[in-house]
Amino acid sequence: MPMYTFPGQAPQAGFSLDIRDINLAVSLEPYRDVAAIKEELYYAVYPVKKEVDQFLSLRPDIRYAVEPMAAQGQEPEFIAGLIRTAAALGVGPVAAMDGAFADLALQALNSLGRDIVVACGDTMAFLCRHQWHLPIFTGADSNNQGLAVAIPSKSIGLYNGEKVVVVAKTASLAGAAGASGDMELAAGGSFEDVAEALKPHIGIRGGVIRHNDKIGSWGGVVPIALSEVRNI
Repeated sequence: MPMYTFPGQAPQAGFSLDIRDINLAVSLEPYRDVAAIKEELYYAVYPVKKEVDQFLSLRPDIRYAVEPMAAQGQEPEFIAGLIRTAAALGVGPVAAMDGAFADLALQALNSLGRDIVVACGDTMAFLCRHQWHLPIFTGADSNNQGLAVAIPSKSIGLYNGEKVVVVAKTASLAGAAGASGDMELAAGGSFEDVAEALKPHIGIRGGVIRHNDKIGSWGGVVPIALSEVRNI
């Protein structure tokens, strides 16, 4: 994960933390020793991840579901939250999992630092004091130029996939929405199909879609060329 520097702020401290089979990449302006912050984050996330793994070993149907499902009432709250979030977007629960762990880590870090970015898989959770820009669609597929989207000065989540970028209230919601968009495109859907399917959902601010060599956006998310961005 790149080290992020916010406009007018000191360079961010960064670290990567592996907890079972998830990786959390963290960037923040620390108030104190980074090693201590890393340890506190581990002990905040590890018990939840252990509980999730133990439950999913008994309920592999949840882990491998690609269709939405309903909670049965015996699930730990973390998993019940995944099921609810993913079902609202028409996808299986695991689509919301990386984002949910990014959200959990952000919550744990909230009192330990500022200008926090947590990445888990293709999802990211942010808590920033200033608006800044995140690169998306970089490389040859975007004409070697790349684009960026604005990240507002508030707690927010983002899914940054190869074809779909979604900005939402939480990383878990963004991840589920991004998976829904990816599935729609894979099934032959158009940009309009994806945008119309995601627009009605409360908490989704907008997104960017790259489809058939064209790029479109909806909602309050407007991509700009990296060449025009000065605060990355």
